[in-house]
Amino acid sequence: MGDLKAEVVVIGSGAGGATVAATLSKAGYDVLILEEGPSTAGQTYETHSPTAMRSIYRDGGTSVISAQNRIPYVEGKCVGGSTEINSGFWHRLPPSVLASWQVDYGLNVNDNDKLTGLFEELESELGLVTIGNHTLPPSSAVFKKGLDKLGWDARETPRLQRGDPTASQFRLNAKSTMSLTMIPKALSSGARLLSNCKVSKLITNGNAVTGIQASVVDNNTSEEIVVNAKYVWVCGGTIQTPLLLLRSGIRHNIGGNLQIHPMIKVVAEFDQRLDAHDSVMPVFQIRDHASDVFIGGSVFTPGFLAMALADSGNVDSDVLVNWRNCAIFYVSTKSRGFGSVDTLPFSNAPRVKFRLAKGDASNLSAGLLRLSEVLFQGGALRLFPGIENSGIWDSVENTRGELSSSANYSRMRLSTVHLTSTCPIGENTNRCAANSRGRINGVNNVYVADASALPSAPGVNPQGTVMTVAFLNARKFATQTNSL
Repeated sequence: MGDLKAEVVVIGSGAGGATVAATLSKAGYDVLILEEGPSTAGQTYETHSPTAMRSIYRDGGTSVISAQNRIPYVEGKCVGGSTEINSGFWHRLPPSVLASWQVDYGLNVNDNDKLTGLFEELESELGLVTIGNHTLPPSSAVFKKGLDKLGWDARETPRLQRGDPTASQFRLNAKSTMSLTMIPKALSSGARLLSNCKVSKLITNGNAVTGIQASVVDNNTSEEIVVNAKYVWVCGGTIQTPLLLLRSGIRHNIGGNLQIHPMIKVVAEFDQRLDAHDSVMPVFQIRDHASDVFIGGSVFTPGFLAMALADSGNVDSDVLVNWRNCAIFYVSTKSRGFGSVDTLPFSNAPRVKFRLAKGDASNLSAGLLRLSEVLFQGGALRLFPGIENSGIWDSVENTRGELSSSANYSRMRLSTVHLTSTCPIGENTNRCAANSRGRINGVNNVYVADASALPSAPGVNPQGTVMTVAFLNARKFATQTNSL
């Protein structure tokens, strides 16, 4: 293969990297995308299957954050990144969160940047769907029934989904992932894509990066290469982006400021068949901006059911036999805590640490009570929460009694799928790793555009915000560099 050269090298092909690559290749730049994982073209398995977890999830989906308790998380490692394995739910950035970024991080995004218009442009291109006039699948219908009985808001959350909007979004090619949208768009504009290419280090010379050290795996053989680049966009995600920058000697405000949405799952058993494995995840979500608590439905298969029951310590044979009557829901919160990402001593493996805030447990407990109210009003017979030794909840009163004092972290079986903010952008150089346009401080030609660049956890699914900020900054980059 030999060494390569490109005007712009984009490292990572997930939500941020694919958006940057598509935008800059359309603007006329010579773009090369480097992706550590394999191509997903010709994929023949569902994206939440054991085969998928072995092949396109990093470390087989076994990554863990060290906190007051262990918090599992997942990353995609494939063309398309985590968009290939996530739920496809789409949220816009809450205005209150943008305002906090402007104040706390000095993020220079104003009305002239027309974020709403950029969201709309992406939404039109990607094709958001809702169930609309279709019949609600049972797992969504029981949730809505509970919301309606309580008089709570029941708005459907749109999704990046193709085909039948009531069917599971984890079917083959059912989501509008980056491998099906932005990556083909970039390639059609002349971009190049090199998969199975692991970047080990950025080669620096003074205040600029001149090249990229990488290895390409092909048929179990590995070839070391150097990629020469005029500009580099690092888009490897919240964990991998800071690790690469740290390995390259770029350290100012890199790897700190980790923020997450910790989550607890609850298994709900009903007296009717739901067949949640065959339908879209429950499409209604409850959001309380005051407490930063949000509630919704989770992915369901018999395997996920067994894991959720194990988390509760209530593996009940009756429930497993009646698995078609079950669905999984969650309570999540925007943690007030902080964490960090670096490497384990004498290793390149990530060390991810987080300190949950005291109020997180109270928020999660309050969310669990609200969720139980909805589910029991919707017809649930029993709930199995992800809290060790919590017992089986069979009424709201039972739930209230169990939660009369907030469960401590050692009993909570937490997980997360939203990690952000390890390379925050903004003009506050005391807190930020890069300026508002994503350029790394102290390095003239390296940019960041993924979930690590978000100044804080947005309190909603971050994919829409990641793509919109990447879209905005790639367009600004094209305008500014083309004028030089």
